This record gives sequence, structure tokens and C-alpha cells, in this order.
Amino acid sequence: MKITKEKMEQIAKKQLQKYEDLKILTVPAKGAMEREKVVAKLVAKYTIKRLELKQLKRDPNLKPADRLKAMFELDALPKRSSRVRLRNRCVVTGHSRAYNRLTQLGRHAFRHYADKGLLPGITRVSW
Repeated sequence: MKITKEKMEQIAKKQLQKYEDLKILTVPAKGAMEREKVVAKLVAKYTIKRLELKQLKRDPNLKPADRLKAMFELDALPKRSSRVRLRNRCVVTGHSRAYNRLTQLGRHAFRHYADKGLLPGITRVSW
């Protein structure tokens, strides 16, 4: 499967944009969020190169020496530049556990905003 250069750039831009808008933070998780922003910038910087090297590594039409060279180049990239190093975090508290992808909130912030009626369409269950 060939990935075009435009698609790679879209993926990199999307990764960086996700972590650029995190400005509402509480003090305890601020350090974790700053580290996460550094990792997000590294991911955005190396996403295109990483995808190109992975394509070369998996291409059966290349010589084994070229594929091996691509593997070594991929291994030489910073480990923190891999997308799997990113962690989903609550945009309010910065906590990484009990994260809801739909709202980008942790369970505490989700419950707080839901109780105040600030999340449209979210109501408490009663039966």
C-alpha cells in the first residue's frame, strides 16, 4: 500500500494539531502535559520520514541490503518520535487514565461537566 506525500503530511499535521490546543490545565499535570507536547512535536517532525522508511523496509521489490539499510535508519530515529509514545490526556486535568475519546476528558472532568449540564446530549441514567 503506497502512502502519498500529501497523506503523510496530513497525518503529521493532525498529530501536531491534537496537542497544540491544550491550554486549560491544572497545576498538578502541567509537567506531564509539557512532556507530552515535546513528544507530539517529535512525532510530527519525524512522521513522514518514519512512514517512508517503513514503506522501504516492507517493499519486497527492493534488494535485501536496501531494506536492511532502511531498517537501520528507522532504528536510528529518536524513540520518542514514534506515534505509540503519545498518550491521550484529559484536556482539563491532564490525567491519562479513564480518558474518554469522544469528549477528550478524563472521568472526573467528564462527570463534573455532565453534572453541570455543560455537555450537550449527556444526561444521568435513571430507570
